[in-house]
Amino acid sequence: MTAITVTTHRATPRADVQQWVTANAPIIAQVVEQHFGRRLEPVTIVLTDPRGRSEKYWQVVAAITDGATPSRWQQALDWRERRRSIGEVTINPAGGTLMLLDATDPSMRRPGLAARTLAHELVHADQYGRPGVRESRIAGIRHNLGIETDHTRARAINRLVDQHEHEAYRLEKQLARQALGAVVR
Repeated sequence: MTAITVTTHRATPRADVQQWVTANAPIIAQVVEQHFGRRLEPVTIVLTDPRGRSEKYWQVVAAITDGATPSRWQQALDWRERRRSIGEVTINPAGGTLMLLDATDPSMRRPGLAARTLAHELVHADQYGRPGVRESRIAGIRHNLGIETDHTRARAINRLVDQHEHEAYRLEKQLARQALGAVVR
């Protein structure tokens, strides 16, 4: 079974949210692994708020791009975008994947929606473990920051990201329903 670690950053999530995620993320991860027929890489789940998600993401970017930092405009746009979603998965420079969840979002207090969010993000964790995906995502980040521009590759990476998002949305409800039978509330 995949190693799942749950931590917090910046925000102190409600105890019930942190307990629920800690207890149920391994169960949902097991359902995702069964669906794809392979183990997930280690997943670190960070419970935070939108600003904390942005901070952690840019820490990852700095680590994988040898210190690149976003402009103030990119930071402002990034924080605004992160307020529109509950979670995301990115590369964990220490190995595996890093799941950043907005534990302050009211939907995280509803087991059905929280399970769907975890299932969706764990599908993304599986995607990062597929051949070439991690490298493509790093190349996309480097392109977006203007470090290495390759417009043809960037379009291919954007198509890959769209395909991955579509797959995660398509599977989240099905996987959450399978997991909810085993989820202890």
